[in-house]
Amino acid sequence: MALNTLPAGAFADDAITSDKINLANNFAFTGTVTGVASDIAFIQEYTWTGVDNFQIARTFSDYEIYKLFFFDVQFASDGYNLNFDVSADGGSTYAAYNKRTTGLKNNRGASDNNFSSTTYGTTSSDRHKIADSVGGNDSAETLNFEATFYNLNHANRYTNIFFNSSFSRTGDYSEMGLVHMMVLQDVALNALKWTTGSGNFSGTAELYGVKKT
Repeated sequence: MALNTLPAGAFADDAITSDKINLANNFAFTGTVTGVASDIAFIQEYTWTGVDNFQIARTFSDYEIYKLFFFDVQFASDGYNLNFDVSADGGSTYAAYNKRTTGLKNNRGASDNNFSSTTYGTTSSDRHKIADSVGGNDSAETLNFEATFYNLNHANRYTNIFFNSSFSRTGDYSEMGLVHMMVLQDVALNALKWTTGSGNFSGTAELYGVKKT
């Protein structure tokens, strides 16, 4: 007679190993599964509505690499730029360190294709543009992007940041942008700030930490 369930304590904790079960099978668990390793850890979700800036102020000492995802960011009007800056004093002071950006963008309209290698690219201590002329006041026009941060907490290494964005550009263009920023100062950063060129924006973001092997 086949058994559908086993009584508690029927096996020692380490009695069932990978050579005793078929690891190719599917298993339906109804309880909480613990001890499963993951290389990416969820840290926090952020939501903001109708503001001209969004800031994350925290220490970045738990991981060498961080990932941030923006979801359905909505701008109040068409043609806004999204800018980015960093701080090393918890957000009290920005525009304090020289930063260098370079990038590529391409947008596709109904019958035209427009590529640029000069839209993103500057060296200054001011905030830097990371998304150009984003669509906005139509609810279908949203910006989504992911950012990867390296060495945020290192006081003896430059911080490198990669932005990969996709959005509807003013005029119903489909646009993608790839931007790299390097902070030209060996300082531990503990605040990140996004601002619009003018006006307000709303959205949701999720921050993750990436474990090194």
